[in-house]
Amino acid sequence: MLPKPELSFFGREKELQQLRDLFSIFKQDGTSEVIFVSGPTGSGKATLVEKAFKEEKCLYGVGQFEAGEMKKPFTSLAHCVLALVQAILDADAACAEKYAKLIKSSLTPQDAYMLELLTPEARLIVPEYARQGDKFPKPGSKECFEYCKYTIRIFLRAIAVPERPVVLFMNNLQWVDKTTIDILKSIIFFPDVQHCFIVGAYKHEDVGPDHMLSKWIEEDAINTIDLKQFEPDQLYEILVEILGTKDNVQELARLFYSRTNGNIHHIIQLMEFIKNHQNPKLLEYSPTQFRYTWRIRDIRQYTSISNSIVGIIVTNISLLPDEVQSFLKLASCFGTRIDQRILLVVEGEYVSNHIETVIEEGLLERLSENIIKFSHDNVHQAAMRLFSDKECQQMRFEIGKKLLDHYCGENDEFIDIDDTGLFTCVDLLNIGKERIKDEDFRLRLAKLNYKAVVRAASFSAFIAAIQYAETSISLLDKNTMWTENYEFCLELHNTLAEMCSYCGQIERLSSSAKEVFDNSKTIEDQLRSHFALLERGSVDTHTGNHDVINQIFELIKRLGVDVPRRNTTESKAEASKKKTFNLVEALSDEDILALPKTKNRKQAASTRLIVILSRHMMRNKMWNMLITLASDALATSLEYGLCEYSPLIFAFYGKIIISYDKDIRVGCRIGLLAQLLLEKLESSSSVRIETSMHTKFVNHWKQPLSLSLERRISGYQEGLKIGNLYGAFYNITLYGMEYFYSGLSLPPLVDDVKRFLDQMGSYNFTRPMFLNLPLYQTALNLTGQSDNVLGMFTAKTSEYYHQKYKWDGIIGLEIWWSYGMQIAFICDEIEIASAYADNLKRVGEKTCMLERVLYFEQVRAFFYALIAIDQYRKTGKQKFFHEADKYKLSIEECIKGGSFNLLHKLQILEAEFNSVNKPNIIEKSLKTLHIGHLKKTPSEKNIVSAKSLQMMYDKAISSSRRTGFLQDVALTALLASKSVEVGDDRYHVAANEALESWGATAVIRCLQVKRSLPKKDSAESDTTPIGQIKGYRATKRFIEGIQKEGSEFLNVDNPFSNGEYFQH
Repeated sequence: MLPKPELSFFGREKELQQLRDLFSIFKQDGTSEVIFVSGPTGSGKATLVEKAFKEEKCLYGVGQFEAGEMKKPFTSLAHCVLALVQAILDADAACAEKYAKLIKSSLTPQDAYMLELLTPEARLIVPEYARQGDKFPKPGSKECFEYCKYTIRIFLRAIAVPERPVVLFMNNLQWVDKTTIDILKSIIFFPDVQHCFIVGAYKHEDVGPDHMLSKWIEEDAINTIDLKQFEPDQLYEILVEILGTKDNVQELARLFYSRTNGNIHHIIQLMEFIKNHQNPKLLEYSPTQFRYTWRIRDIRQYTSISNSIVGIIVTNISLLPDEVQSFLKLASCFGTRIDQRILLVVEGEYVSNHIETVIEEGLLERLSENIIKFSHDNVHQAAMRLFSDKECQQMRFEIGKKLLDHYCGENDEFIDIDDTGLFTCVDLLNIGKERIKDEDFRLRLAKLNYKAVVRAASFSAFIAAIQYAETSISLLDKNTMWTENYEFCLELHNTLAEMCSYCGQIERLSSSAKEVFDNSKTIEDQLRSHFALLERGSVDTHTGNHDVINQIFELIKRLGVDVPRRNTTESKAEASKKKTFNLVEALSDEDILALPKTKNRKQAASTRLIVILSRHMMRNKMWNMLITLASDALATSLEYGLCEYSPLIFAFYGKIIISYDKDIRVGCRIGLLAQLLLEKLESSSSVRIETSMHTKFVNHWKQPLSLSLERRISGYQEGLKIGNLYGAFYNITLYGMEYFYSGLSLPPLVDDVKRFLDQMGSYNFTRPMFLNLPLYQTALNLTGQSDNVLGMFTAKTSEYYHQKYKWDGIIGLEIWWSYGMQIAFICDEIEIASAYADNLKRVGEKTCMLERVLYFEQVRAFFYALIAIDQYRKTGKQKFFHEADKYKLSIEECIKGGSFNLLHKLQILEAEFNSVNKPNIIEKSLKTLHIGHLKKTPSEKNIVSAKSLQMMYDKAISSSRRTGFLQDVALTALLASKSVEVGDDRYHVAANEALESWGATAVIRCLQVKRSLPKKDSAESDTTPIGQIKGYRATKRFIEGIQKEGSEFLNVDNPFSNGEYFQH
């Protein structure tokens, strides 16, 4: 063979340096990046990338895409993971142990088990994790599909370290599938995955403007290195290297350029063609001159007979022995990648010798012990030209029959065959399906295709599963298939409907479901297709779909379950709620947890339908209907048994009990039962996440908020695992809110929320991002990381996100007001706090109780009361006193219902009420706070009252500190400093210490000016702007701006029609 020059030395120095420079920048930044290398066939893309990273200190993995390879969409990434795993295993003991610790710290046994399914060798890194997965998503489900994506990402996060980043080289991206692009995007944009460099190579002639790769490059402005074909002068240098001389090479270079257009792969093939030509004088090696000699005129004549490189390769192959050519024909029937074990089944052991011969000729390459591939697409095309299309189809069909006879036992169960063997056999038989006349064999092949459906779905290859299902259907006789093979046809069409639902192929889904509805015998047989349609409808509908609602009502009716009518009244809803309440109270927790799982398919199906219907009820604000549905469904579960969706019904009902009755004891009990039932019923991840999303309304009433943070992070991670980004980001929204109010230090929250905001933006989930942005800005303000402690959505950071992601001026605005009110009050800007409060109260009048069931709504009521007390103190107007009393009574009602986290807020309010010296209040307050009656003389009345008031403030401070609410410790101390004369600065000091511990340093600096609080000892206390609103006019303009926002917001027909997670 002729020598093949290393392409990087011939005209690729610039591109090589460019790739190395980008990698150097990437290593310095520590982020994850992607770059593409494009070029025509044979332009040296893979050689360039391999050369660039050959001497770099990194973990290097290579994945190769093949044309039409959809049966296992994770194949190419699995090849990359395998290479990374092998590199770790080949490292020295200390390095391998380090990676094992990183993996153990990042991956759970369940994650490691999923990684092992993708790449079995992974179990060798952490042997103790092997086969330990539990609560594993059902194979073939959308959850399993998303979990595969999550596992790859989390594995890369674990092993990519600054000193040795990960480099993934994805070749032939022109054949990439959407799943892989989604995974690659998540690797690049997922904030926690760092030090991961992805290089993709593709043939630019196969990637048009509508290709998904082109759209990705354009959307994210990805750097692309474009390899051009070699110019004549570069080709001259290559030929000099190959031929060992410069004599007369210029003319030969021009001839070769005209024949190959500068493609180096084509040049090598052309040289092989000339060298192997029957006329040896065309190109011959002179051992005396140590160089090649040639006849340019004859070369020009003989190479003109072929106008394509494939034709030249065909000529070269024709010079090989007949048995080798026959082997190449056989190998070409399997595509560009071949499993050697299947070749042995078809033709026996003798093919091994032919494989090595063809590898030596450079026509095949060995990828692993069992896998070989054609060295280039042109070689595969040339091998296909060795026989006609008809002969090729016949050979493929015969090979398929041989594999079927070899691997299949009774009932066509495949024995001792891996996934590749099954797909290969079915694919080859499907090629000749039109020629099959035997009806029994057509049915047999249809059932084999269904086995491929199941196997492909187990790898989450839903597109391939759909294709196999449709092929299976096409093999059946349309006139008799339902009458003669009812069970098989039912299973096939229901499965096809589910696969189409997963992929969003609505038209295919509808036609498959219609086929089931037209031919099924019972309503139970239709349920899978109905759910495929309904789940797809609920995913795609954001504002409520009344057609879907009608469909669900009709379906429940057909199941024989009695459901309330659409126009349910408030009284009927209350009656249903009360009836179910009595049933729940009559049973102990042990009785409910011991309830059996229902065996009634109709009952289980109706419960699932009610869950879907409830989502639409919430979107359409049909509250009476929702209450009645949840109450009746829970009563049915208690009477007839539980199903997978029962925990969700419990969660719905617990939320209702707290919202309407403020019975926190029972609501929390039902919420806890919902969580326990998830374990008992082994509910799916999607049910677990949705249940957790609703039990948030009950869990935080009776325990410190900090205890729920781990559960929120767990829900976030589980949502990411199964691709439920709505559930993941919902949990993160709750995490941020609960963290903020828990009293934990604020600086770590700033970092967390920033990371999550960027992740939401990268996934284009702008709604949860806009709902979390107020918290981020608030935390920045409080910690002194912004210019103005009172600046909210007009701050620089907020404006950046609003402009970048096109905020509509509505989403999250109410949350801005809520945080703004709290910051303003604690900074003693009562007028500003009052303006925010007025907006919030007017919004509250437009929403239902079910939209305002959060603990945080009572936090608002607490501040409303404080503002009203301050207004009463200043004006003496009774309306403010009564308003404050109204909000205090709301908090008292929650405490009577069992709330643990509101008691200290009630104590603060009681102290504030007494501070305004309202008659007959102090006796009641002392009794409420368990402070005994103090004997006093008339002359000592005011002194005793002041002491009692001080005791009340001290009691509130103690309770706030004991439960961890540092912000309320500071707030109470600040309030006490205004109302109690103690002769020293103890309350100022207490406020300073609490704010310091909380991390609200900007508030300290703001109040130093307003109240001359003792200055911090911190060296940076004088370097950050105070950030208060200076002057009467500035304050007035600020308040007028808040009032204008409220008026505009309330003029929107339905400000919550966009379906916010909740109103904060």
